[in-house]
Amino acid sequence: MYLKHLYTNIIKNTEAWNYYGLDIHDFDIGNTESCRDFIKDYIQLSEKSEHTLYGEIDELFEKDPNRITHIVSTFFFGMALLNNERFGIEQAVIYKFKKLGIFESEYKIKRELPYVWFLATLFHDLGYIAENNKNGKELPNFSPETNIVSVPKFYTCTRPLLLGQKSQTG
Repeated sequence: MYLKHLYTNIIKNTEAWNYYGLDIHDFDIGNTESCRDFIKDYIQLSEKSEHTLYGEIDELFEKDPNRITHIVSTFFFGMALLNNERFGIEQAVIYKFKKLGIFESEYKIKRELPYVWFLATLFHDLGYIAENNKNGKELPNFSPETNIVSVPKFYTCTRPLLLGQKSQTG
């Protein structure tokens, strides 16, 4: 199978990744502007403040439009791997999350993983802007716990575990 077919198949399988029910009828993964719009639309549907990331996305688009396409292709590549039963990745991830006791059901794990993966792919590449700036990128009064609306329980429960602290849920 060619990568283009892999992307086409996973993009059509909206139940596997479309956390917010994004309308993708005009989406073209090979077009940088379409990818930029996909990212912005996904953020907008998440009910997060537009100005929080739009400037960074536009700045990255102006400096390196291919990185915007990379963000989107990495997102869909991850979703394709996760949803390929032959690899067993989804079941392994579900098993680990069940073991942590973060989610109350397998359905919740499957539902929230695309959101978490989208954030991981987005922030991974937006970080290049800050890394390339000698002074870093100022994020005034930014705290993920208070500035991002509708953060899945996954983040608020696993963050303390990653920091060596006790989870707030037990």
